[in-house]
Amino acid sequence: MMTVTPLDYPSLKTTQRVVLPNISLPTYQTLWAEARDRRASKFADSRGLLEIMIPSELHANINDVLKSIVTALT
Repeated sequence: MMTVTPLDYPSLKTTQRVVLPNISLPTYQTLWAEARDRRASKFADSRGLLEIMIPSELHANINDVLKSIVTALT
C-alpha cells in the first residue's frame, strides 16, 4: 500500500525568502531576467550570496495602495 502526502504550498500571507551561496554574475543575471516579470521579486547580491525575496500578497497589496495615494497627492 502506498501512502501519498499532499504538498503544502506556501501561504501567500507570508514573505518567501531563498538564499543561494556561490552564485556567479551570469547566473544572477539569468535568474533576475527570468523573475522580473513575476510579482515583485526582490534580488540582493553580496559577494556571490544571492537572496531572493518574494513579498506576500498582503505586502504587494499595501504597496499598490501606497503607490496610488502618493500618485494622487502628487
